[in-house]
Amino acid sequence: MSQDAPQIDNQPTRALSVSLPLSLLKSGQILALTEDSKGGLILQKGFYCDWIPPGALVGGCYDIDCSRIHVAGKVRFYAPNSQQERSQALQRRMASISEIQEILNDPSSFRRAFLILRHLSQWLSYREMRSIPHELLAQLVGINPSTVRVFWKRYLLAAQKRAEARQAQALPRILT
Repeated sequence: MSQDAPQIDNQPTRALSVSLPLSLLKSGQILALTEDSKGGLILQKGFYCDWIPPGALVGGCYDIDCSRIHVAGKVRFYAPNSQQERSQALQRRMASISEIQEILNDPSSFRRAFLILRHLSQWLSYREMRSIPHELLAQLVGINPSTVRVFWKRYLLAAQKRAEARQAQALPRILT
């Protein structure tokens, strides 16, 4: 299979189950992520990134300036053939942009780090979120990558303390 031309499955959904090559995205081809995708895409564009969730449109004139694609989780694509399919996928993309804009409106960079990870947790597991480079997470919400690192350290410490507290509470029950 060629790196530049994804093969279409013979399933009724017309889903593409291979990764999206950058050359296809830059060609102006319009695709969308299937609604049942268990992840999304982070598209790096110069000094910022876009999050593409399941059901959203990708490609066309919107993503010609993309310089890097990060696949987070498991995604599948389809080519929206009808005007209605394209419109629904575009509406999902615009809704995603609005959701990220709400996060960007928060004045605290540390809170934006927390909010973007909480937002992404709708589609991604903890392990998948940890695999996203700090630079990409930071570019999603306009913060410094070191802020993401600090947040993860604090998050891990808090999670460890919660686990220890649960263990300590469970211990007396086991002994009685």
